[in-house]
Amino acid sequence: AYHALKSRASDSIRIGLAHRLDIFTPYNPDNYFDRMIAKAANDNFNWSIPNAIETGVLDVDVPFFKDIHEEMPEVKGTQDYFGFNYYTRMALEFLLPEADVKDRPSPGTREITEMGWEMYPEGFYQTV
Repeated sequence: AYHALKSRASDSIRIGLAHRLDIFTPYNPDNYFDRMIAKAANDNFNWSIPNAIETGVLDVDVPFFKDIHEEMPEVKGTQDYFGFNYYTRMALEFLLPEADVKDRPSPGTREITEMGWEMYPEGFYQTV
């Protein structure tokens, strides 16, 4: 779509992505698996698509489950700007033995939305 729009429009048209970014933290910072899954969520949920557009390579690594490395040269450089939406912070807990992940409000959370999301305005500054 990027190339089709650019070929039909003047050079002044700017095309970009509006992407959701969330803050992912380990529910228990002392737990290796909680830290690992929070990092994987940040890398995959927040950055796999923007990085693919920047580099032309989609990298997704879900520990113990899936590792994807896909060359996508046709998407490389197909945005002129990057916009983001920030909604919440999630504390991720890796549950054993079922190898499941539970997202919870962070310990000490002050307010929760009607959707059950933590209100964490400081996260906006962390995403910028």
